[in-house]
Amino acid sequence: MLTRLQSPKVSTRISATYELEKSDFEDSQILAAVRESLPSDDPDLLDISIMRLLLRGSDVCSMERVLIHVESTRDDRVFSSGILSLSGLARHFPDVGEKVLRRFELLPVERLSPENMALLAENIEGLRDMTA
Repeated sequence: MLTRLQSPKVSTRISATYELEKSDFEDSQILAAVRESLPSDDPDLLDISIMRLLLRGSDVCSMERVLIHVESTRDDRVFSSGILSLSGLARHFPDVGEKVLRRFELLPVERLSPENMALLAENIEGLRDMTA
């Protein structure tokens, strides 16, 4: 699995990342290999890496890097997976909820699609309820 996660071929890395289960993230080498995909320019690899790291891996240490992607991406899918994954992480680790909420509230909504505007509003409301 580690070899596939570190493959120079993006499609192999996407496939390997997609197959990861929660228990796989107990291996620090697996976790590090998936984190290495966060700087990727490939939206498919970035999308699946965000979801696996934050939801299956519960990797709070990758939260800041994912927040930066969410704040700067123009890709609707990367944005939505980031919002959903960060919200899921905040539900598992309520102590990060305030930080995620503050960053979500600062996102420029004018560049978002109507679907992502609604998704963001819904997740902001959920985080407000959780942190109240």
